[in-house]
Amino acid sequence: MSGASAGEGGLDAGEAGTAGDAGDASSPEDAASDGGAVRTGPFAIEALPFPLELGEPIEAPNKQWSFVSFPESRCANGTPTGIAINPIADAAGLLVFMQGGGACWDATSCLVTRSSAHLVDTVNDAVVLGEAANLPGLFDHDNLANPFADFAYVYMPYCTGDIHTGTNAKSYDGPTGAETIHHHGALNVEAYLKRLVPTFPEIERVVVSGVSAGGYGATFNWWRYQGAFPYARVDVLDDAGLIVDAPDDRWSVMVDSWQMVLPPGCSECAARMSAFLPFYGEHMVAPRRYGLAGFLGDATIATVFGLTSEQVSSQMLALRASAAANQKTFFLAGMQHSVIGEGAFTIASDGMSLVPWIVQLANDDPAWTHAGP
Repeated sequence: MSGASAGEGGLDAGEAGTAGDAGDASSPEDAASDGGAVRTGPFAIEALPFPLELGEPIEAPNKQWSFVSFPESRCANGTPTGIAINPIADAAGLLVFMQGGGACWDATSCLVTRSSAHLVDTVNDAVVLGEAANLPGLFDHDNLANPFADFAYVYMPYCTGDIHTGTNAKSYDGPTGAETIHHHGALNVEAYLKRLVPTFPEIERVVVSGVSAGGYGATFNWWRYQGAFPYARVDVLDDAGLIVDAPDDRWSVMVDSWQMVLPPGCSECAARMSAFLPFYGEHMVAPRRYGLAGFLGDATIATVFGLTSEQVSSQMLALRASAAANQKTFFLAGMQHSVIGEGAFTIASDGMSLVPWIVQLANDDPAWTHAGP
């Protein structure tokens, strides 16, 4: 599950501005959802409560990337990180990008192959701003063809090995002894939301996007974002975070290693990844939209989950057939990994390309539907 590739029309990095720092916290566990209040609004979902104690709003200059430090956040090696934010005056909405870059869930993947991004890195302001500068062209305020040109932007780095879903500091026994990996991706997301919500108190639209591990993060945290922003409609655009079921207990091991907090009421989600979209189909209903883009035979996803490319393809076509009315897919034939990484204007077999499909999603076009084989 690789990280995002820069698309055409990438952004230039701005100088870090006046973004404030988060308040002190004694440990990442302090960010868990056991405090604060469940907030209400027209998009609140009673069955999916998400209590949140709000912090201070972020102040940052418009139309440039600024780094915001969160001392209570954690990367895999225990060091803190932060986010990049690029606001705009009178923002029509908020577009969030969650970085991808693999995953780890046992001693081999976490300590031997190091099969996830930034497991041993300090992800500081220079790293985060450098990565934000290479985001796809959807993060471009000056492109009039961009349906998100008048949105504020947020970039969330990935350094926890848990597809942005963990709440656990887990010790693994490796070749040189025990090592603790801080799988605190969900705790980081929650810490960020505590300040993003008061920063954007009046927006009516949030779109959460990501590639690969970031696409999974967008999907599996969908209920958290909607609970945090009950006054805004929250959509998801997932590229290459394909929703598949492994033939063994790999998914349940991941859920346990990361101590993944599942959406309330989705008991099957711990056993089967494929349970998420039917569950969302019952609760995250229209006008919200969920878009999933990917290659039907994605070899990267096949390897991570112990599948063949043919099995990935079969599961993806079954997912499409059972998708809820507000869940649509953009599939390409092939074994590549990221549609955006291959080029945002890659053409599907039915003549549709990704950019117009995303524009349809963004603009609530009733013609938005499944694309590709």
